[in-house]
Amino acid sequence: AQAKKNYEFFGAPVGLFITVNKAVGPNGWGHVGHFIQNVCLAAVGAGLGTCLQEAWAGLPTLVKEHVGHGDDEILWCGIALGYEDPDHPANSFKTEREELESYAKILE
Repeated sequence: AQAKKNYEFFGAPVGLFITVNKAVGPNGWGHVGHFIQNVCLAAVGAGLGTCLQEAWAGLPTLVKEHVGHGDDEILWCGIALGYEDPDHPANSFKTEREELESYAKILE
């Protein structure tokens, strides 16, 4: 039931769709990722919350019908944007994390 709420942007008042031009190579995808991160950081700075939603990438035709982006664009993800509900049970779910040392080497 919770997964279906992706398609309602989890009740957020704003839903964003991020598309990438098909001609963009691997470096360009990284830049789009940086752009998405900055959208999220700007939202936090404005007192808002975000939820990155890869689920939308599985519905490119449906989204294109409503958004109307060009054939030269690929749907990457959606972003729910609004005020976070810190008391909602989904927002207190914590996953296990790998220790930093298991995947990164810090050079001094």
